[in-house]
Amino acid sequence: MIKRSRVSCALILLCTFFATSACGAESSNAHLAPTATSESPASTPTETPVPLDQAKVGDLIQVVPPATRPKPPAAMQNNDKKGAKEAAIYFFTVLNHSSMTGDVELLQETSDAKCEACTGLVEQQNDLNETQELFASDPFRVIEVSAVDKLNEKAWGVTLKTQALSSVVYSAEDMKVTYLKKEKEETYDAVLVRFNEGKWTVIEWGLLS
Repeated sequence: MIKRSRVSCALILLCTFFATSACGAESSNAHLAPTATSESPASTPTETPVPLDQAKVGDLIQVVPPATRPKPPAAMQNNDKKGAKEAAIYFFTVLNHSSMTGDVELLQETSDAKCEACTGLVEQQNDLNETQELFASDPFRVIEVSAVDKLNEKAWGVTLKTQALSSVVYSAEDMKVTYLKKEKEETYDAVLVRFNEGKWTVIEWGLLS
């Protein structure tokens, strides 16, 4: 399960960019490693692969992780409004890819070294990798981009409406479900991106209040 906590009010750029009444968005110091199940284990887990939407904890499933890495869209070559928009969307694409494959390299390449939320994502994915656990499907879906604002010559703020999807986490060792979250949640996310030396990186990510 991926959880995002509140961004500190010290992130003045966030407050300025979003022009919210309160200085408090949620930081994406995300928690990838599931620590509790939202559904009790099946009394008699099946040894026959079951569809994801019918799976229970302990059930056997069939999953084929993405074979190729996502590629940044052509618009990300430019330091403009469209480039910033696509960079923010691409961040979620990379996050989904990392969650389903355990590959954190691309996530690191997409994230600024000073992005604490991004560092947390990498660390927590590495924790899942140690137990050989992966997401069976994308944990996030971008519904729409609500606003794109230029902060300075290199930095942009992007507001997106996203949906945390139903999550099935499984063991890559035996293909059995270890964690379920069936609830879906729609939120507004704040993504700060920067264009430097021909490349977009995420400065910070969080939830809006």
